[in-house]
Amino acid sequence: MLALAVAIALWLSAGLILAINRLPLVPGILELIGIGYTGHSHLLQHIVIPLQHLVSFGLNLVSRAFEFQVCKHVT
Repeated sequence: MLALAVAIALWLSAGLILAINRLPLVPGILELIGIGYTGHSHLLQHIVIPLQHLVSFGLNLVSRAFEFQVCKHVT
């Protein structure tokens, strides 16, 4: 019984995918979404995250310099 339900679900989902693929604009839109997602992932991985690390490093240096000056004036 379960095998029959799985076979019917597979057949219905394949039919749905074929129906969507036959619509003129949907495959192009889905391709653009995929390209946009890939570009966003690349942008995030290679530009945004390194910039975050650079800003974090700079703020850490400023913080340590400030701590050094405060300790220098206290003693």
